[in-house]
Amino acid sequence: MNASLTLRFGSAQSLQNRATAADLAGDMLMRSTRTLSRQQIKDSLDKLKARVAIMSAPNQVVARIETTRPNLVPTLQLLGSILKEPAFDPKEFDELKRQDLAGLEEQKSDPQALAFNSFTRYLSPWPKEDPRYTPTIEESIADYGAATVDDAKRYYVEFYGASDATMAVVGDFDSKQVTDLVGTLFGTWQSPKPFERLANEYRDIPATGITIATPDKANAWFIAGTNVPMRDDDPDYPAFMLANEILGGGFLNSRLAVRIRQKDGVSYGVGSFVNASPLDKAGQFIGYAIYAPENVAKVETGFKEEVERARRDGFTAEEVEKARAGMLQNRQVDRSQDPALSGELSTEALCRPHDGLRGGLREAPAGSASGRCDRSASEIRGSGEGHDCESRQIFRKRQRRPSRSRELRD
Repeated sequence: MNASLTLRFGSAQSLQNRATAADLAGDMLMRSTRTLSRQQIKDSLDKLKARVAIMSAPNQVVARIETTRPNLVPTLQLLGSILKEPAFDPKEFDELKRQDLAGLEEQKSDPQALAFNSFTRYLSPWPKEDPRYTPTIEESIADYGAATVDDAKRYYVEFYGASDATMAVVGDFDSKQVTDLVGTLFGTWQSPKPFERLANEYRDIPATGITIATPDKANAWFIAGTNVPMRDDDPDYPAFMLANEILGGGFLNSRLAVRIRQKDGVSYGVGSFVNASPLDKAGQFIGYAIYAPENVAKVETGFKEEVERARRDGFTAEEVEKARAGMLQNRQVDRSQDPALSGELSTEALCRPHDGLRGGLREAPAGSASGRCDRSASEIRGSGEGHDCESRQIFRKRQRRPSRSRELRD
């Protein structure tokens, strides 16, 4: 049994300068409730043979559940207590802060953390007060160091609620029983502030190069990428994914891996990935490599030459068909896994069904992947790194997998 519950709240205006408090509030939820200590929460989950993970962002919190059919109801009841009755114990908060600050201190000299932080800040700039802003590691240390348990509690009181919530449950369960229970647990829990989605924006960022010195580290990170004005229902998106799969998404069989890792022997791991939002025309192509610092010139040369070769010559029909078959198989496997399906259903409840991609992959001709790579590669930036809709308060079943898959929305 797998379930995913997402609570959404707040707006760009109301969430200004609240990102640190939001993160700490979310992390405090599993640490104690008004009636249960952290150890008692853990013992209760062990007894129920259940796992609960809670992840938070400035405008939402996501809870994922894995358990058995007999234990789904008591696990949901426990989750209700965790979400609605956090204790915000000062001792737990102090321990959480120490752990967060220790992790941030380690990131100050970690090549991967530094590279991705600089890369994200450059390609996705936002005003410092905006909840979408990516702080420097030093800024994060200052923010977490100054945060108090009252900041986290105040954020929780001012934002948390289920007025704009979605829930997906996948597995063998009693639909009416779970629907009634979810309504009882969360149906009257109102969010103090209205939810407005934090839209992403495509930004045409000029190419640049950023070098960060970490002289005490044996390995280095290379990250290169570009923003792409694309949504995941764009006609070019299937070809975009196919092009990436051939170039770097196919790991050891991809062109970047064959060239930089196997032929040149200058990288321990190399690849690329793409992403696109279901709601905003703000996608990205990102390539990366892990290498010894003395090999940086060879890594950059190999990366640029492979991207240029793909742009100039495109891909062969054999490469496209092999990538297509692999991607379709992977998507079929993903959609047969309950954890992945519950997350996808919860996302669909906010926007739209996402069944079109498999059809787009099957139909995309070989030349379209080459063309999409041509357009993406010509825009590449380097650094030393459907339809709009809303969640609705309804419950309904989905028949995607008869007798196994059902979706609940709240």
